[in-house]
Amino acid sequence: MTRDRIRDLAVRRFEEGVASSRFSTADDWDEWINEALLLLFPAGSTKVELTFPVAANEKTLRQPDRLARTEGMWWGSSRRVHLVSEEEVVAAQGQNWFSDTGTPDYAIPWPPAHWRFVPYPSAADNLTLVGWLFPAKLTADNQEPEFSEHLHMGLVWGACLKALAQDKDLQGSPVALKYFSDNLAQYQSLAKADRLDAPLVRGGRSYPFPLRPRLDWE
Repeated sequence: MTRDRIRDLAVRRFEEGVASSRFSTADDWDEWINEALLLLFPAGSTKVELTFPVAANEKTLRQPDRLARTEGMWWGSSRRVHLVSEEEVVAAQGQNWFSDTGTPDYAIPWPPAHWRFVPYPSAADNLTLVGWLFPAKLTADNQEPEFSEHLHMGLVWGACLKALAQDKDLQGSPVALKYFSDNLAQYQSLAKADRLDAPLVRGGRSYPFPLRPRLDWE
């Protein structure tokens, strides 16, 4: 379904479920639809393997847009890079970790939206990441969600739930909350099942499971 169709259905289902005096614009509903993406896929929707070239002495790497979760990182062909906090690195490496060079063992979340290598690389190589991306936001009325159509109604119910949260007259309504939450929950369960069976996307192509190399750490 396109965004305008999802919006029309959401307005209709909301009006069927509650008697609201609040006026909501199309822009309001479009925002709630995008917020519903995270209700439907709180841990991401697309499993990807991404490879980034990293230059010698390059200390940081920008995180991919829409990154929801990282399952593993590897330097070169097989060396694991552990995603940890700065405190964990200090405990393992000591206070001089910041100036160390060599082959990266760790990656620290580094603002804004980067990773910092420890040690930072003394030679160029590739960093491979396996993780999950959040679905792309819908920005046009003729745009469709990038996941299967049988889950699109989840955005309808999720948007209704978001609209309910903004309606001061209805926020305390347990009947309305249960009505929208129960309908959304059906699609959350379907989305979770789809996610477990998701193919690994490499370079724009999909590879069926089992194709989960070196994912023995979480």
